[in-house]
Amino acid sequence: MTTETVRKEKTLHELFSNSFNRSPDGSILTYELKTVFSMLIICLSLEEKPKSTSNRLLSLGKKSFPFTFSITEAVALLQDLELNVEMNLTSIYISYSIKPELGHQLLDTFMKAKLVHTPADKTRSRPKENILLQPTAKGVAIACDYARKIALKELPLILTSNFNTMKLFKFERNTTDDSVIQSEYFINLLFNKVMGPKPNIWSPRNPPDKVPKLSELLEQRSSDLFSFENVSPDYVLKEVGATFENSSSGHSGALPHAKEEMCALSTEQLENDKRESPFAHRFFSNPDSDSHIQYYVSDCGLRLFYKKTFGKDMTIDYCFSTKALWQWLMECTDIMFPKEAVSVAALFLKYGLITPILLPPSKNSKRKFIISKTAYYTFSQAGWDVIKWGPNGLPKDLYIAHGSQPNSTANSCIRNKSDTKFCRSSNPSNLQLTSENSLGTKRTATSNSDISSESGSELSSESPSENCSTEGVKLLSLKQILTDPGMRYLFRSHLCKEMCAENLDVYFEIAKFLKRMSVLRKLIESRKQTEENKLHLWEWKANGGTKLKNTIQSALLKHTNECLSLVYHIYSSYIASGAPHQLNIDHNVRETITRIILHPKSPTNTMFNLSDKQPRSQHSSNKSDTASPLKTCDPNFVPPPDTAPVPLVPERITKDTETYIIEHAISMLKDLYLLMEQIRRNVYLMMKNDSMPKFLEADSYRDAILLITAVK
Repeated sequence: MTTETVRKEKTLHELFSNSFNRSPDGSILTYELKTVFSMLIICLSLEEKPKSTSNRLLSLGKKSFPFTFSITEAVALLQDLELNVEMNLTSIYISYSIKPELGHQLLDTFMKAKLVHTPADKTRSRPKENILLQPTAKGVAIACDYARKIALKELPLILTSNFNTMKLFKFERNTTDDSVIQSEYFINLLFNKVMGPKPNIWSPRNPPDKVPKLSELLEQRSSDLFSFENVSPDYVLKEVGATFENSSSGHSGALPHAKEEMCALSTEQLENDKRESPFAHRFFSNPDSDSHIQYYVSDCGLRLFYKKTFGKDMTIDYCFSTKALWQWLMECTDIMFPKEAVSVAALFLKYGLITPILLPPSKNSKRKFIISKTAYYTFSQAGWDVIKWGPNGLPKDLYIAHGSQPNSTANSCIRNKSDTKFCRSSNPSNLQLTSENSLGTKRTATSNSDISSESGSELSSESPSENCSTEGVKLLSLKQILTDPGMRYLFRSHLCKEMCAENLDVYFEIAKFLKRMSVLRKLIESRKQTEENKLHLWEWKANGGTKLKNTIQSALLKHTNECLSLVYHIYSSYIASGAPHQLNIDHNVRETITRIILHPKSPTNTMFNLSDKQPRSQHSSNKSDTASPLKTCDPNFVPPPDTAPVPLVPERITKDTETYIIEHAISMLKDLYLLMEQIRRNVYLMMKNDSMPKFLEADSYRDAILLITAVK
């Protein structure tokens, strides 16, 4: 038996597609871009000290930069991009085959997304042959999040270097059109994050911004949203000098992965709080600079202008340009497309948090929201109430500690004799600009249908809470918290601190699975109805019925495969014994799901090849705009001899064997559907009974309710 045959027989699930998933406007989905970029950075094996060229004459006078790569290297690697991650019970094999033309387009997209830059020419905004590229702080943060998500054991050197300094703000997205899911309160939270804990006044004399410790970025969750816990109990107990013995009980029998890369770093490296970013620069951090990148940390907030004069005698304490705001959104969040950053920035204006300055030298348009270094804005009263500052630029908490009341109407961001002339209300009618959309094609979504459409009985049966705390703060129900993106953001941050964020993650992952299953159910009903009516359709004889049947069959294959892929992702990430984010669930439920998925005749043991089934995106203009992402998962699991896995069908899948696979897959998915619903209900109850009481007592919840009440 050859090695290739062994690998095929051990395959748990394999997914093949001939194009990237795209949004309705033709853009590659954000998660696809982040995955490809992260794999590229991991597989490039970047070095801190680049290899010197063999031609010494060419190298003379040229400055070398750490962790750089050429366009040629990247394009060549993208043609055969592979990553294999070994887990306790399974392994994940991911492969992309991207043609050179599309490879060049992706590198251009990565640069526009601020994932890479050219260290030799900091103002360059497009990649160019013979000029080396280098990952930015944002790019390193994207790769770090991905490495933690897949439980990568050996981290690239760049992730443990001073290049890793950014805590990205991550958006939730609609899985259908890739739009940002948001609400008014969520935008208030984002605005608070953008403005930082205190005014960030730029000056060339400022010291470098303080960067987080590596322990915060590697060992803990580094992103504000949808990050993952990867710390092994084995590693933690080893640190405190304890000895751990494997238990024979269900969820404690196998350990999550030991973080080998963490063990390779000393405590001094992990806890060093005096690190300096290589991106720190006195002048390229100027908000007016044309530098391609300006930020290497997100915690300090947007860089502002202080006491800038407009008109003849108008001095405004704090103001900023729309270009600076756009720059922060592009570099400190996971936004990939510049037009989407424009749309998000415009939401601050829509919700009345910022006010345009119409006096010179400001050049705002009266008809639309524009991005420009000369389009200046300041805070409205509503915006001033949202940020965490107190009067005179002090942090709000410090100001309250001194016994004063923050955010009074008199405490405007404009402090001179002309205050009432300029900022007399939160939405001055003579100054408010409308963002009539010439904002590009990337959109933002206000509905939560992508997350809550399959809410289940645990949500529908829960009545909203009208109770109040002893301090008179309204206590929301878990249903209300999960419905609003802003409250959901805060709740997940709380779960991260409680070391149980995987409960919320798997809750929404299962919601996606249930939603996909509802689509599959409709396709099955459509096929059944077609079969019942085919004798009465005269078009059937004219070959029209055969075409309809083939279309439904192809759709069934595609959606069945997607459901299998998603259920395996949930199993390998959260349910399998030794999963990187293993849930604390009933042992019998875990074992039942394992038996179904790893059964020798499980349809997940058969490859579903969609290369000739899935149509290319209608936005593809030529053959170079195709990619072949291949995802394979191999269980390191040897069943008893009498149940040794055998190929379910021959390698060549015919129409008959295709139908056979679909029927067995649907049967398995029906069994898993009920089990996944049970896990989702149990997880919901755990969050409701264990996590909610602590969250409702947290200061962040109290502040959120007070802010929401003030906004209303």
